[in-house]
Amino acid sequence: MVRIDGARLRDARNARLMTLRDLAAASGVQHHTIHAIETGKQEPRPGTLRKLCEALGIDPAALVLPSSAPD
Repeated sequence: MVRIDGARLRDARNARLMTLRDLAAASGVQHHTIHAIETGKQEPRPGTLRKLCEALGIDPAALVLPSSAPD
């Protein structure tokens, strides 16, 4: 499973001077869902991630956490 860095999502949103509600309106994703993703309480579904990244004009790969190698 791919894990998303919510802080990177928040930073991308803030860099575009968007509020949660601005991003919600632009992406069609509810603001409380975006907040849950940004705070790490929820992982986005692929379609949700795509909508958020399209609204922010970023590549989804920019939000993916590197996978840790097994010991």
